[in-house]
Amino acid sequence: MRERLRLLYLVDRLDDSGRETLAHLSRVVTRLDRALFDPVVVAIHDIADNFDRLSIPCRLEAAGVSRSGVSWDLLGRARLARLAGGGQFDLACAYDLNARILGLPVARSAGIKVCMGEVRDLGHTLNSDHLIALRKANEVPARFVATSSAAAARLVRQERVRRDRVDVIPSGTDCAGLPDRTPQSVADAKHAFGLSLQERVVFMESPLERMKDPATFLDAAAHLAPLYPHARFVLLIPGSAEDIPYLLNQARQAGVFERLIVVEDQSARARWMQAADVAVLTSMSESCSDTLLSYMAAGLPIVATSVGGNPELIRHGESGYLFDPGEADALAMRVNILLLAEDLASRFGAAARERAATEFSVELEVKRLSDYYRGLVFTSLGSGVEMYA
Repeated sequence: MRERLRLLYLVDRLDDSGRETLAHLSRVVTRLDRALFDPVVVAIHDIADNFDRLSIPCRLEAAGVSRSGVSWDLLGRARLARLAGGGQFDLACAYDLNARILGLPVARSAGIKVCMGEVRDLGHTLNSDHLIALRKANEVPARFVATSSAAAARLVRQERVRRDRVDVIPSGTDCAGLPDRTPQSVADAKHAFGLSLQERVVFMESPLERMKDPATFLDAAAHLAPLYPHARFVLLIPGSAEDIPYLLNQARQAGVFERLIVVEDQSARARWMQAADVAVLTSMSESCSDTLLSYMAAGLPIVATSVGGNPELIRHGESGYLFDPGEADALAMRVNILLLAEDLASRFGAAARERAATEFSVELEVKRLSDYYRGLVFTSLGSGVEMYA
């Protein structure tokens, strides 16, 4: 067994560097100790030249598997088997749906003895066919890593994985180099956007998807607007913006069109988080939210839905507030408390940042994963290395 372990990461595709899976892989691969690990990322469906090779700093390959009806493309499957079998990999880790259904069984058949699945979602997009296929494929991995206890419980409930085969390693966020949040830094950020200190900023970063529930953000804004005549409600939209006209129509109906600022420029993200007085998350489903972790690292007072893994990140009444999804009046009430009680908001923000730095840093996540990978491989060889749990 080599001291430097070869890791095979399996994903569905590599053609969108903004995908959460790929963003996570980029964070992890960048920080893995290359004296200990040699990572390779293989996509199930892409063709070899259909992605940005700079998005993840390691060797990237693609099998180009297509799917017709219920049969996997045999040529693509054979290509995937060659990629998996030709690398002398010590461990295969699958993300995404088809990477788990097809990728891990192919990796095992290609001779990779240690296989694991990483689950970063709460499965709301899975249908009955997916679940049947996953339950069969789940016989292959030795272990599963879930990013929250909520995701682990979902694996047990929906995919019928035994709980003793699932370990929880939460996502991490990059706290290094973030500026301290001070009254002056907030004032400077607002000034950069042409806002005065009297213009309170309620901020949310969210794709325009039903499960992210931007409508509740707008409804809460309608409750708050009469109380704060100078408030601005800022919605940062990552990814596709084709639904912006529909969002703006919703804002008109809610009576907050003139108070809403829609931001598509991702380069302005850090400054808008500095300018924000309160950060909001209205998602109806989250495992370990990268958005919440970013809010925490930035030292923002937070109001978020009490779904999935959010309560594992936000301590209600200590580092933020939680509310039931879809309850716009409850969201507005909690935002109002934080806008009125600036000392409380400051304490919440400081507590959130401290927790991000000490419990959810990306450095800690990578250390946990590094120990976990080595534990899995060495344990498979009978060395008795204790795995992180």
